[in-house]
Amino acid sequence: NKDSETDGRYRCPLCLHNFNSSLSGLKVLVQRASQAGSPIWLLQTWGRLMGDTKGSHGGNSWLYPDFRQMNERIVQGYIKYQAFVHNRLNAVVFIIPCGEVYGRIWEVEAAAGRDRFSPESPFRMLYKDNGHPSRGCGAFVMALTMIMSFTGKRLTHMEIDHLLTSNVTDGLCPTYALRSYIDAVTHIMDNTALNNGLPRYPWSPGAPQYPEMGSYSGMTDGCENIAHTHCQER
Repeated sequence: NKDSETDGRYRCPLCLHNFNSSLSGLKVLVQRASQAGSPIWLLQTWGRLMGDTKGSHGGNSWLYPDFRQMNERIVQGYIKYQAFVHNRLNAVVFIIPCGEVYGRIWEVEAAAGRDRFSPESPFRMLYKDNGHPSRGCGAFVMALTMIMSFTGKRLTHMEIDHLLTSNVTDGLCPTYALRSYIDAVTHIMDNTALNNGLPRYPWSPGAPQYPEMGSYSGMTDGCENIAHTHCQER
């Protein structure tokens, strides 16, 4: 699709055609991937920092007034994508739940009573601007979410300690933020293996196998423990 706002437009009568266009594109993707015997992945995007007050329909503030509502609708949009693929195309699509991780970070900061828009907030540091991920914190969250989605592995205490002490983001993201991100990604992985009974990841119960693509658990080529020094040097 064109941008993240499209994914939540299933509730917008005036712009439903945008969401339906995404479904049409997804249908082509599924057909081509199925012909190649390849798994299908969708990277779930996230709400914009301050919601979406602009847009192609004279402003989307009524649909996306803030991060929370925009993010929830985007997440629901991906649930609808997955159901469409299953029910209409008889196929399986896997989800990389970055939007849900962003939502979890928002929730944790809110529950602690912290200002989520402060420059020191782990939530605020996810963003370079109103929508794009920051080079340090945002990129770290995306990378960790992708790796854990692909492999189903959880970081050991030793690996977490190594990530927190090895300056893995070249100092672009503080240690306390990295720790909150690791907790958020782990929480989402532990609680979203299935989506309305459909497998979210290759390691979810009932997920189809793709032997011609190799084992997901071995796809890291000996670097399934991503904090190992020899893996970071590759």
